[in-house]
Amino acid sequence: MKLKRIICLLITFCLLCPLYALADDSGVLAEGELNEWVVKALRDSATRQPLNAPVGEESHTEDGYAFIYDFATLYYDKPVLDENSVLLAVSVTDETYPGPRGVKLGDAQSVLIDTYGWQNPTLVGDGIFAAFYRLNSLPQSAYWSWAQLDGAEGIASVQCAIHVQVADGRYTDAGVVYSLEGGVVTAIRVYGLSSFVGADEVRGNLEAVGNVQTAASGDAVNVPDITLSAATVPVNQAQPFGAEDLSFAGIDYASLTLESAKAALGEPASRSAAEDATGGTYLNLTWSGAELIWLEDEAGGRVQSLRVTDAQIGGPRGLKAGMPFEEAAALLLSEGKPGVLYGQSGDTEYGEAVNEGTQTLLTYYTASGPEQSDGSYVLQLVFENGALKEWVLSTSEVRWTM
Repeated sequence: MKLKRIICLLITFCLLCPLYALADDSGVLAEGELNEWVVKALRDSATRQPLNAPVGEESHTEDGYAFIYDFATLYYDKPVLDENSVLLAVSVTDETYPGPRGVKLGDAQSVLIDTYGWQNPTLVGDGIFAAFYRLNSLPQSAYWSWAQLDGAEGIASVQCAIHVQVADGRYTDAGVVYSLEGGVVTAIRVYGLSSFVGADEVRGNLEAVGNVQTAASGDAVNVPDITLSAATVPVNQAQPFGAEDLSFAGIDYASLTLESAKAALGEPASRSAAEDATGGTYLNLTWSGAELIWLEDEAGGRVQSLRVTDAQIGGPRGLKAGMPFEEAAALLLSEGKPGVLYGQSGDTEYGEAVNEGTQTLLTYYTASGPEQSDGSYVLQLVFENGALKEWVLSTSEVRWTM
């Protein structure tokens, strides 16, 4: 199979997020890092023939159809590899082949603690689980990790989960599980590469990890959340983000079609598609410095997000990648309050400012109609080291609140 064809099998996982989660600086396992590892596994498999070829129904497992290679087993949704095949999971089988974060089969549990459990090296928990980290950046994303204990000051497994919003109220359910016996890693399984869950399940997962964090008592060390901190933007008298800002640089985001997107940005450099569990189809169109996610379903087609990193593509109010923080932030209203640009959660117009590591995120919400049930649009500006790294405009069917 040609490499170009097999890389297409990653479509679903590569569609991860309309509002890109920025978790790398916090040290959690984020979607970009896991995606890079999966791409490498696909490339390595593209140069090999499955040991069990041809793959038949006898290879069907709970994870999917098993394609066994000399370094790992890749699980797909059908026993034939073509441009429509969907990768579901990967299990590492070769002790010399590094899994995510470089962890290998045969590594000691101390490697996992050093890699993921730096906040809780003594495995404080509720006797069953010990929380490693929890990053709640909803509604955009959530990340968590915990270790299941074996009852003898050891670890039975470690799970790192990634939930990134791909549509309103819909999140990825990907991650990696390391299994251990006798304090040694015996299995590495990357799961959920084409799985989605609802917002309630994501919040439930975060709550479960939080309960483990707070279960310890006495002189035990409580594992802190990795949270965003409030940022402050100097006061200005600019107008808040509104419906008029959805038209810019030849693009009318509110009425955008695939044809009008191509008219404004040109022919995309690449295009991929992935089926959603609800019956819709996500299209991912990319240009140099821009990415558009589109959803086709029974209600018709509509844009989900437009992400831009190219300084040549102008955004709302003339925003461009590379603009200094002070210049870009002054284009939209700020009342100078820590964490809040203007308004408050639930308002039809609302802005907030947060810090995450070296990055500052300014997020603006506006309702698309007089009622909150009409939905809303979200503009997010991502700054790094004092300059606008990217801006993302997205659609929400239901009003978001933080």
